[in-house]
Amino acid sequence: MTRNDSHMRKATKKAVFDQIKLIYVSVTKTFERRSFVYSVLLHIGLLIGLVALKAILQSNKQTLNLTANLPLVNISNKEIVQAQAISSEDLDKELKAYQAVQQVYEQQQIQARKRQDKIKEMEEKLTQAKQEAVRQEQLRLAEEAKQKAQEEKLKIQVEEKKQQVLREKAQKEQKEKEQKLKQEAQSKAAELERQKVLKLEQQAQAKVRQQEALKALQQSALNDLNAQSAELAAQSATQKALQTYAQAYKARIEAVWIMDDCRKISANQLPTVTVIPGRTPTIFVSSGNMQCDRSLLLAFKNVQAPTLPNDIGAKKLISEGIDFQFGEQG
Repeated sequence: MTRNDSHMRKATKKAVFDQIKLIYVSVTKTFERRSFVYSVLLHIGLLIGLVALKAILQSNKQTLNLTANLPLVNISNKEIVQAQAISSEDLDKELKAYQAVQQVYEQQQIQARKRQDKIKEMEEKLTQAKQEAVRQEQLRLAEEAKQKAQEEKLKIQVEEKKQQVLREKAQKEQKEKEQKLKQEAQSKAAELERQKVLKLEQQAQAKVRQQEALKALQQSALNDLNAQSAELAAQSATQKALQTYAQAYKARIEAVWIMDDCRKISANQLPTVTVIPGRTPTIFVSSGNMQCDRSLLLAFKNVQAPTLPNDIGAKKLISEGIDFQFGEQG
């Protein structure tokens, strides 16, 4: 219990010291406050000094009174008169000094009370300001809490609305998906049925076409045989007429071709000439010797082409152009 009491006393002293320190810091926070406090402390010091002086004077007065009751001693009258005169003068001075000190003390008391009242007023204003600041802070915190609650409520409402929109969207998409799947299934069934009917129709038509194709094939084979026979006969006549025309033309060329510039060229390197009726003959394959090529073209220029054959196929081939290749050495 003693240890606990000691701790409690220490804690109480510390709390009192902290409270005094807090008051001192709050009072001396500004330069004006510090000046005021120092002035009050100075006056208090003076007041304490005056009180001590008063106590000393009162002690001296009692001493003087006691001296008056002491038995008389054998001294001269002159010395007694002088002593009483000095004591009375000193007493008047001390009394005046005491009255002056008392007056100063009273004035200082009045000023001290005024300063205390002013300090009290300032402390009350400071307390009111702190209370107002606390009240304003509480109001601000309450307003912030209210605003935060409203924002949280609005946020929850927005989130619920968002979730509702998402749910409705999901339901709509699911419904559309199911409807689309149903339509696709119906379309697929209808398509399968249509394809089935179409396949049956195609099979029937294919069977008819197969029979018609078989008949047409038989007829075509017969026609092809006849056509091939006619074509072979025509080709044979065309080739014969074309060969006769080319041989006659080549013989005329060789008859007038001066081959002096081609003597040193082998037979398989002689030039090849393309001849198209109505156009100037051109070298299709050169011999590599311009003089030789020019002599052959001059021979074609100096020769009259044979009369075209009556065969239509031969005339067509001649109009498209004939290549004359000369392989005999001149």
